[in-house]
Amino acid sequence: MANLIPFWVAAFVAGGVGLSFLLSIRRSAGPQPRLPVRQDDLVFIGGARWSANWGRSRATWPLVELRLSDEQVVVRLRWGPVRLVLSPLFPSVGLLLSEARINPVRHRLGLGQGLRLTTPERRGVIFWTFQQQEVVDALVSRGGHVGEPQSVW
Repeated sequence: MANLIPFWVAAFVAGGVGLSFLLSIRRSAGPQPRLPVRQDDLVFIGGARWSANWGRSRATWPLVELRLSDEQVVVRLRWGPVRLVLSPLFPSVGLLLSEARINPVRHRLGLGQGLRLTTPERRGVIFWTFQQQEVVDALVSRGGHVGEPQSVW
């Protein structure tokens, strides 16, 4: 029993360090966009690749949603509890349609297709989807400007 006490102390300290690291990442990711859910929002399911200060994060289909309203597009994890826990690694990205740069993308090896959504400051996300043309059509119908197709790894 005496040998277990240092183990529990070490586990408690390591857990606190890990939690403080996740909280510091969350603070550095900036405010999470809030998008009220409305009846006329369009929602597409897919995967995503985020680029952040600490590297890249990926979430596969069906863990990510692209939610499109009349004025903005938000890419985020689909479920609230998952979003709450993992938002430091997978921050929600919200872009105004009037400012967003939208480019269709294809993986160079033919492994997928999707859309690159970036701000004028070059921050953004790649949303991978099996419905690329439907998402592009929805973005254009709501006022988005779609650029040239790109190839990505």
